[in-house]
Amino acid sequence: MDTKETMRLRFAVEDLVLKCGIHADHKGYDCLVDAVVLFVNGGHNFSDIYKKIGEERGIESRSVMRNITYAVQHSYDIHKYLAELTGAPIAAKDVRCAFVIAHLGRIILRNNDGNADGDRPEK
Repeated sequence: MDTKETMRLRFAVEDLVLKCGIHADHKGYDCLVDAVVLFVNGGHNFSDIYKKIGEERGIESRSVMRNITYAVQHSYDIHKYLAELTGAPIAAKDVRCAFVIAHLGRIILRNNDGNADGDRPEK
């Protein structure tokens, strides 16, 4: 993946995370975005995702997970946003870090063009 594609993917992920009510100033926002990008790029083992992010940020993997949990917990209606984005009912009790990462990653993969809304990006 070249730099332009990587940046487009990151922007699409950031857009989805913001649509879920997770603000960019929340602790864990950047870790969540990084985790979704890694998931989209084939990282489906969450322990490895957290470890890689931790290594890049100089923190332990459990701190990465804790930061993502903080971001997810402070989006009070995230289950409603995810349900709207996926078209499937989602219970608030089911929303956990890996659940959010996987769902957001699958939305990006489903769109297959890196654009969160499914619109074709301008060339």
